[in-house]
Amino acid sequence: RKVYQGGKALSLEHLVGFFAAANQIPERIELEALKDRFVIKVHLDYTQQDHFRELLHTGMRGEVHRNIGFTPWIVPQEHDDSVSLEDFASIRNFIEKKIHQHILEGEEILFPDTVTNKFYYLTQELVKKGVQISDREVIKLFKIILTSGFLLHGHLPETICEDDLFVMRYLGETREQALEVRKCVDEALG
Repeated sequence: RKVYQGGKALSLEHLVGFFAAANQIPERIELEALKDRFVIKVHLDYTQQDHFRELLHTGMRGEVHRNIGFTPWIVPQEHDDSVSLEDFASIRNFIEKKIHQHILEGEEILFPDTVTNKFYYLTQELVKKGVQISDREVIKLFKIILTSGFLLHGHLPETICEDDLFVMRYLGETREQALEVRKCVDEALG
């Protein structure tokens, strides 16, 4: 498959991650396979009611930048203090080496029992509420929780805490379901 940006084909050879935005989550049957590949979903309201002036300013700035080919997000490396793709790859490699070490030592790759039990409880509660969580999504969630805990607190599998399960707030296929998921997760985590 090819992906185009600005009329030019982009190479997907070294793709590490993918983000998508849509006005609504498609309900067409041919797009069902995408649902468990995009595990985390953030539902946002339109900004015009509360931030009308900022919307106009930012929207027009974006239009002008696009029309003149200005790319302010590309910063010369000597002035760039942002996190690079290489930084994310290093973090992923570090976490995977830690997990591999557990595998070599014959240990289970789990969070502490209380957190694993809460993770299981939340997945089952959400399924009862009609949220479809595939096996693929459970594994992706595990990795997201693990990475989030590491990035936010330096936690590794054995030191992940219940608060690190907060990312489960962003499950759900529809806006209504997302609100119910958020409420369920918030209640379970206190």
